[in-house]
Amino acid sequence: MSVAFFPSLTVSASEIYLISGCSPGLRSEFCLEALRGGHKVDATSRSPNAIHPYVRKIPEDGLLWTKLDVTSQASCAAALEFTNENDGYIDFS
Repeated sequence: MSVAFFPSLTVSASEIYLISGCSPGLRSEFCLEALRGGHKVDATSRSPNAIHPYVRKIPEDGLLWTKLDVTSQASCAAALEFTNENDGYIDFS
């Protein structure tokens, strides 16, 4: 699969993406595109419950959602631990 905004980048099927700040907007669209491409996404936002109506629109297969506040070192460590426990590694972040 070629990624449109990086034409020379080719990724294989089932890569694991960690995407921060996945409230509605550009990053959430990137999240959806990765899921449509058959990839697994660990999506994060400061308040996952606050965007529940949006979360319902995302297909569940391949998606994990967790809280992440990038201004908090403890929150960053917890999000990485969550990803490590569920996936074991990250291909793209």
